[in-house]
Amino acid sequence: VMPDEVLASQRDLVNLLQRNLGVPAAEFETKYMAPIRRAAAIVNLLPATREQHHASAGGLFRFCLTMAVKAAQSAEGRIFAANEAIE
Repeated sequence: VMPDEVLASQRDLVNLLQRNLGVPAAEFETKYMAPIRRAAAIVNLLPATREQHHASAGGLFRFCLTMAVKAAQSAEGRIFAANEAIE
């Protein structure tokens, strides 16, 4: 399956991620969509688990997007700098 098809199947989560990040569409496209497309190409229709959660075709990609949304929600607009302490 083509990565764009995998991506289209999870458009609801991609849109939710964009809303949670609160960035303009152009910025979201340039900063976030390239890694999301790469993830869709790499994991394609793999399930996340054999028999548990996200076990259907494309489950691993959906799980990745779900975790991205949860991370964006948890960050609550905070910016984490790579060279600073976690606190």
